Amino acid sequence: MKQILILCILLFIVACAPIHLKSGKAFTIDQIQLIEKDKTKKEAINRLFGDPQLLGKNDRGLDTWTYLYMDAKIPLRGGQIKEKVQRVTITFEDGTVKSFSYELSR
Repeated sequence: MKQILILCILLFIVACAPIHLKSGKAFTIDQIQLIEKDKTKKEAINRLFGDPQLLGKNDRGLDTWTYLYMDAKIPLRGGQIKEKVQRVTITFEDGTVKSFSYELSR
């Protein structure tokens, strides 16, 4: 009987735990500041951030690499969702950074 009670308590604790979702690799402002337009090469970006999550082309046909990071904690019983989101998109022309943008959630 005692084991069943302990099992029920453990199941209750686990059921009340928040869901934690994480995707991608976090990056820092210091890493972003190392990107130089018309100078930094694709190889350097790959060393700095790793493989991109998204590959594409913009309206001019230039290669784009996008890096995403998401960390969210979703409470099962009330409370506020806590999330951290980061995105960096880099556009290349002839293998060199042409432009880039980034977004960081607060």
